[in-house]
Amino acid sequence: ISLALVVCDSNHNCNLEPRLVPVTSLYGARCCSETEIPNWTKYAQYNVWTETEDKSGNCQKSVTFNTAKAICEAHGARLCTMQELVDNCTILTGCDLSLELVWSSTGSTGYENPSQAPSVVPSSKPSSKPSLLPTIHPS
Repeated sequence: ISLALVVCDSNHNCNLEPRLVPVTSLYGARCCSETEIPNWTKYAQYNVWTETEDKSGNCQKSVTFNTAKAICEAHGARLCTMQELVDNCTILTGCDLSLELVWSSTGSTGYENPSQAPSVVPSSKPSSKPSLLPTIHPS
C-alpha cells in the first residue's frame, strides 16, 4: 500500500476535498464499530459507535495510516468509511477533528501509485467518467 484516502470529518462547513495521500502522511484517526463499545458515541440516526482516542485516552490527530488502523483495531473496531465521515457519524466526538482530514477505511486495501501512461490493455468494463477518488454520491 502506498496511498490511502483521507476525508474531511464533516460535510458541513468543510472546504477540504477527499484525497489520496501517502500512507506515511500524518492525519487524524476516527474509529467506527457496528457493535456497541462502552463510552463510545452513537447518534440515534446512525448505525455505528465512534471514538477518536486511543486505549489510553489520548487524541490521535497526527498519525500514519497504519498507526490509525492499529489504534482502531486495538479497540476491536476499524477506521470509519468515507461515507460514515461524510454523513457526520463522527462529528463532535472529540479531539477537534470535526473540520479536519482524517484517515478513511474506504480503499483500505490501499492504492498503488497511478500509472503515468494509459493502460496497454483496455478494461473490460471501462468507466464513462473515471476518477481517482471514490464517488460520494454516484450518479
